[in-house]
Amino acid sequence: MTLAPSDGLIGPAQVDPTSLASLRLDGAAPDFTPGDLLGRGGMGEVRSAVDHTLRREVALKTVSRGVGTRSSAALLQEALFTGYLEHPNIVPVHRLGADEEGQPAFVMKRVVGTSWRDLLRDPDHPGWSALADDRLRANLEILGDVCNAVHFAHSRGVLHRDIKPANVMVGEFGEVYLVDWGLAIRLDRLEQAPDSIVGTLAYMAPEMLEEPTQLTERTDVYLLGATLHEVLSGKPRHDGSAHYNVMLSVYRSEPQDFPVEVPRELTTLCNQATAREPERRPASALELKRALERYLEHRGSIALAERAGERLAVLEQEAKAGAAESRLAALLAECRFGFEQALHTWPENPGARSGLQRCLE
Repeated sequence: MTLAPSDGLIGPAQVDPTSLASLRLDGAAPDFTPGDLLGRGGMGEVRSAVDHTLRREVALKTVSRGVGTRSSAALLQEALFTGYLEHPNIVPVHRLGADEEGQPAFVMKRVVGTSWRDLLRDPDHPGWSALADDRLRANLEILGDVCNAVHFAHSRGVLHRDIKPANVMVGEFGEVYLVDWGLAIRLDRLEQAPDSIVGTLAYMAPEMLEEPTQLTERTDVYLLGATLHEVLSGKPRHDGSAHYNVMLSVYRSEPQDFPVEVPRELTTLCNQATAREPERRPASALELKRALERYLEHRGSIALAERAGERLAVLEQEAKAGAAESRLAALLAECRFGFEQALHTWPENPGARSGLQRCLE
């Protein structure tokens, strides 16, 4: 028998924290023994732990001491959403319960690795050793895995609302996980949610400020595009020293300029994904992922066309300078071969088409 969220038996729902069974973190025969602190946020903290039943290392997330009931509820919802969304790019949840103080806590897979944000900010980070030597390809493949997780969540009626490099973990063997589902929400319950702004301003879509109860899957697509922006430019989509300027950037969401060395196909895709009007963005996270895959497939053709273009510029200069016909003929043959090879790999390559036309002229 297959159950759907509408059956009411599975899927994120409201749970009374007082009804949670104890995880038994202390005492003579504990189920789990907490260990070293792995990370801490505004809502909770994550520690390594030993699962005595299965004799394995896990991660234990608990509410930070002294926080209010709102943080407890958010951690509980994170556990429910993460546990509901079983996917290779979402960290598995093993158990949900209460800690020794009666606060919600959950046990999940221990991911040994680092955050994508740390990798992007440190080109010498040892975590790069598990990824492709081609850094751009590695980053686009990580983003493609994040798109997979987001598309799966959307298929289950869930928005993440806080996609950013800091919420992506890259394991020591290159595995990728989209984490921190504390702000996730069911699409069918958006109108019942508080009319409040949630998310991270530096990556936020304009509708998250203007109409936080009227979000769609393309809101998460914007966040994916904002993440791509950081990959390509090295800085967040909405950057600035003043809070007002960052908010203004969110509201306007104007197309951005990138350094000339950034591939145009990617800059165009990034500006489409972060367009102010949702209908101008890719229709889904899967569509965005496929666009990234097409770029990686075309990349070799683009490189061939660029090299042929450099030789064509030399040909044009030497032709104006009156170089020998044999020299010009050799350069022309070299350029034509390069453009034709690029078109053989990707027949729609616009740069190769225009370059070959210039050769013929």
